[in-house]
Amino acid sequence: MKILYLAESLPYYPCKDGFRILAYNTLKYLSRNNQIHLVAFSNPEITKKYVHTIEKFCATIETVQYHKPDNFYKWIRQLLSLCTFNKSIYDKIIHLINKHQIELIYAEGANIGQYVYKIKNIPKIIAPHDSSSLRAHQLFKHSRNPINKLWFFMKWIKKIMYEKEIYNKFDHCIVVGPKDKEVINQNLPNLKVSVLSNGVDGEYYKFKPLGTTIKNNIIFTGDMSFYPNEDAVLYFCKEILPLIHEDIKGLKFYIVGANPSKNISALAEYDFIFVTGTVEDIRKYVNQCSVYICPMRLGTGIKNKILEAMAMGIPIVSSKLGAEGINVTDGQNILIADKPVDFKNKVVELLNSNEKRLGLSLNARNLIDNQYRWEAKGEMLEQIIKNVMQEGNYKNGKNK
Repeated sequence: MKILYLAESLPYYPCKDGFRILAYNTLKYLSRNNQIHLVAFSNPEITKKYVHTIEKFCATIETVQYHKPDNFYKWIRQLLSLCTFNKSIYDKIIHLINKHQIELIYAEGANIGQYVYKIKNIPKIIAPHDSSSLRAHQLFKHSRNPINKLWFFMKWIKKIMYEKEIYNKFDHCIVVGPKDKEVINQNLPNLKVSVLSNGVDGEYYKFKPLGTTIKNNIIFTGDMSFYPNEDAVLYFCKEILPLIHEDIKGLKFYIVGANPSKNISALAEYDFIFVTGTVEDIRKYVNQCSVYICPMRLGTGIKNKILEAMAMGIPIVSSKLGAEGINVTDGQNILIADKPVDFKNKVVELLNSNEKRLGLSLNARNLIDNQYRWEAKGEMLEQIIKNVMQEGNYKNGKNK
């Protein structure tokens, strides 16, 4: 089958962000039995450096550079518009549809859907990963600054309007978490939405429980330019870390991830907190730590960081939201805590017990092997596509 695969950003591997990890593995799996024509936003430097990692999966690859608003007028227009339209990528999409007789359109990411939602006579699937309106609503509720609150309120309303207008014209929608499905179906009760969670590469993230860990090292990983990650770390350092530090001698906390803000970088002033910034390979840092912490208070979808940590065999203490959408069991393959004292107690419990850490690690890796292999996710996606193709009555027109 000839598939037009659209992506908000160029998929490649290895990479550090959740969007590209999922997109790359989806692209890889779909290419096995289909002819893929890829169109993606990408800057020239990224394309030149990484496009070779996906060339074997694609019959054709087209990229367009995304330009942010470069003056006040364009910024205001973007603020007031439901979506920002790029004619260059639209023209490439229409050209490929006409040239290659595309049989299925697969849109990876929420914003890319605007370019094909009006296309007729071709089945269309959108995979936004999570609900943009849910994420904007979280930020609106969490914000205390009046200006920021107004900004997030406007963004929330825009995202609801966008999801209603765009998603409704697709034959199927795929998200990674049940909460995202719930929110989208509240606004679009007739839209068919499936939950297809992320997977993890068990070979790349090898299982090394206790083997190279350094006692009393704890770690958080993630892109620090992503506000929910920054919020989680600042909250942890203010409300929880001092409690752990009182009980554990020789404690070290590693914050591993690109683009740390000034607030995050300032934490390195404490002699037991280490802010790494960008690293080539997070695995060596994770393998040297005894406990992984994920005190998320904001965020949608599911957290790849949790799946990767479970695969590597480092025991995890997470907030309920941090583990949302992953089929974990508190006390069996993860420890869940939301209150600062409870979170502190569970971290200390793990640091003081090799037996407890090993038990959680073994159970977590078993969960990964049984439920979160990319191969299994690909088979589920294949079934969704098969069902869409068999139904035949496509949105905005019937296949002929």
